[in-house]
Amino acid sequence: MTPVPALALILAFAALILALPIGAVRLTGRPDPDLASAPESLRGPLRKADRHSRWTRSTAVLAAFASAAIAHFAAFPAAPGVFGVVGLAVLVLGERRSPIITTTTRTAALKPRRIRDYLPRRAAMLIPLGLVTVLGLFALGIPTASPVAHIDPPGPGAVNLPAGSYLEGVSTTSAGDLIRSVFYPWPGAFYVIPVLVPLAVQLALAAVGLRAVAAREQVSTSSGEQLDVVLRRRSAEGIVGFLLVSLALPVPRFGTSMIEAATWEVAQWDYLRGTLGGLAVLVALTCMATGVFLLIRRSSVLSSSRPSADTTPSEEPA
Repeated sequence: MTPVPALALILAFAALILALPIGAVRLTGRPDPDLASAPESLRGPLRKADRHSRWTRSTAVLAAFASAAIAHFAAFPAAPGVFGVVGLAVLVLGERRSPIITTTTRTAALKPRRIRDYLPRRAAMLIPLGLVTVLGLFALGIPTASPVAHIDPPGPGAVNLPAGSYLEGVSTTSAGDLIRSVFYPWPGAFYVIPVLVPLAVQLALAAVGLRAVAAREQVSTSSGEQLDVVLRRRSAEGIVGFLLVSLALPVPRFGTSMIEAATWEVAQWDYLRGTLGGLAVLVALTCMATGVFLLIRRSSVLSSSRPSADTTPSEEPA
């Protein structure tokens, strides 16, 4: 890539990544919501639920960020996956320890609660797009990755690359000389386990977490049901946010390598490869921005735009 687009891309992702810990810290300092309009018997449980929700998300973001940073500096190839696995694990555990779970009354719903009722729909639509993008990179990258390790002659600038982690491009100059260039990292077989296995674990954790969000007890009776719905949506937003950020993290490195490999020598232009790499970077940027917004936004438990299902109160011992 030329310097200006590459610098713009680096700055955009750097700003989004730095926004995660900053936004997480700000979430912990948010004041308790004004619940004057809620029934007096519900104010205490709702404040506890709101505080637990904010602190759980902040802890998940900070723990995921720290774990991914440590893995990155340790040259661990699964560093992007570490972010999502750690963050989602903290969210799922926090969901199971929520004060809502320990409520002494339950409310029966006339309609079953469904996961899709609490998902941020537009953001959730980016998840399959991100998955297709990651799988598309590997579908094109694995057959073209070099099957042998790359070892430079001994020296201060020597680079040793494992098989399946780079692409070696070969071209011929107008004088008939061969030119060899190495493009790294490349979405080859070396990265299948570090990228796709943590992604599969994240999808499983997300499914467990979203099911818990939809199936857990209701914090209030029908008079305060809307507040309960907003808390469920907040939990679902955190899970979707972690999935989107984790999907986006490995893509820019692969995408930029594909763009460079497509344009490094005029005689060897590969528009398909370069176009896929460019589109992958744009998808990753969109997923990253949306995921960061969901993770750090300071939503109120008193705001909700969609109507909820009808409920009929029926108090039972927990």
